Amino acid sequence: NRLELAQKAIDRLEAKLPGASMPNVFRGEAALAANDTAGARGFFEAAFKTHADLMVAVDNLARLDEKDNKPEATAARYRALIQRSPKNAAAWLALAGLRTRMQVPAAEVLGLMLAAVKADPTYVPAHQALIEWHLRAGLTQEALLAAQRASTALPNDAALLKLLGDAELAMQDYSQAIVSFRRLVGLRPRSAEAYARLADAQSGKGDMAGAGDSLTQALRLAPEWPPLQEAAFSLAMRDGRTKDALRIARALQAKLPDQALGYRLEGDAEAVQRHWKPAIEHFRAALTRQNPGNTAVRLHVALLASGDVDAAAKFAASWRAQNKTDARFVNHLAETALLARDLPSAEQLFAQVLAIDPKNASALNNLAYLSLGRQDGKALAFAERAVAAQPNNPLILDTLASAFADVGQMDRAIETQRRALDLAPGNGGLRMAMAKLYLRVNSKERARQELNVLAQLGPRFSAQNEVSAL
Repeated sequence: NRLELAQKAIDRLEAKLPGASMPNVFRGEAALAANDTAGARGFFEAAFKTHADLMVAVDNLARLDEKDNKPEATAARYRALIQRSPKNAAAWLALAGLRTRMQVPAAEVLGLMLAAVKADPTYVPAHQALIEWHLRAGLTQEALLAAQRASTALPNDAALLKLLGDAELAMQDYSQAIVSFRRLVGLRPRSAEAYARLADAQSGKGDMAGAGDSLTQALRLAPEWPPLQEAAFSLAMRDGRTKDALRIARALQAKLPDQALGYRLEGDAEAVQRHWKPAIEHFRAALTRQNPGNTAVRLHVALLASGDVDAAAKFAASWRAQNKTDARFVNHLAETALLARDLPSAEQLFAQVLAIDPKNASALNNLAYLSLGRQDGKALAFAERAVAAQPNNPLILDTLASAFADVGQMDRAIETQRRALDLAPGNGGLRMAMAKLYLRVNSKERARQELNVLAQLGPRFSAQNEVSAL
C-alpha cells in the first residue's frame, strides 16, 4: 500500500542522509497517516533532538500538544525556539496564532505579530497576518499603515499589494486604491481577482464606466466565477440597467441551476423595483437550492413589504422551526421588532439570539441599548460582553461609554468614548456623544473643541442645530 511505499522511500533517503532529521519528520507524518499518534510523537521528538531549530518538527510536536489539550506546552516549544532563533519570524507568527486560539488579550497577539514582522521584514506571511488582523478588528488606519510599510519593504509582492489596496478601500481612499490595484493588475495581468478589486475601487470613486471595463476584463479571464457575475449584477443595478442585471441573473440560473445565487439576484432586482410578487417567488426558489446565504431574511422583508403580514409570520415560524440554530435570522426578526418600536418583542428575540450564540455582539449591544432606555442597571453587563466579543467596534464602544455614564463612572465613559472616536474619527455621532460627555463633567473647553470640529463639517453633519445649541 501507499504507506509501505512511503516507508521504503524514507529508508532510501535515510541511507543517503545518515543522521539527518528529515527522515524522522517523514516517518512521523507517515505514522500520523496511520493514526499512530504515539509513534509520530516519537519520530518528531527524534528529529527535534537532531535539529532543535527545525520548524517542521516543532510545528508537528506543537500540533500534537494542542490535540492533547496542552496549549501551554505548545507555547513553551515556540518560545524556546524563539529564544534560540529570535529572527525566526515563522515561530513568532505560530506563537501568535496559538495565543489567538487560547483567547488571550488582543494586545499580546498584536505584540507577537509585530515581533514577527520585526524579526524578518522580508517574511510575507507575517505582514499578511498583521494587516489582516487589523482589518478584521476594524482598525483601518492601523491596517493601512502596516500595509504601506509592508509594500515599501516588498514592493513587488502581489499579496501585499492586494492588502494595501484593501486597506485603502476600507479607508475609502478610492483614488489611492485605484493606483494600488492598477499596480496589482500590472503584476498579475491574468488575475480576474485583480481586475475585480480594481472595479471595486473605481465604483467607489464613482467611475462606473471604468468599473464596467474592469469587470468585463475580469469576466473574460474567469467567466464562470460567480462572485464576478454578482459584482456585474450589482454594478448594473447601481447604474439603473435593470434589464442587464436581470440578464445576468437569468444566465446564472441557466449555468448553475442547483445554486441559489441566480434566483436570489433576480429576486433582488424585482425587489428594488417593488415588484414584490415575483421577488417573493424568486426568493422562495433560491431557498430550495444550494448556498442560499441570507435569502431567508430577504424573503421575510419582501413578504412584509408586500403587506402580507400573515405570510411573513407563517414563514418566520416555519423557518425557525426548521433552522433552530440560525441566529442571523432571529437577529433580523429582533431588529425588525426594534424598528417597529415593539421593544418587548425585540428584547425577547435578542435574548433568543444569545441562547443560540452567546457571543453575538450585535444582540448584546442591542440588549444594552434597550436596558439603557429603561435605566434598569443591566446595560453595563451587556455592553461589556459585547465589547469582549468585538473589542474594536466603535459603535459598541459607544454603547459601553453610555453604560458607564449611566452608572456614574464618567472617567471610564470618557476614556471609552475616546477609544471609539479614535477608531472612527469621521463619525459625527460619536463626536457629538464625546462632547456631551465632556459637558456632563463640566469640561466645557474640551466639549467646545469637539463641537467646533462638527461645526466645520457644515451640511455634512445633519445635526448642526444641536451643535449650535450646545
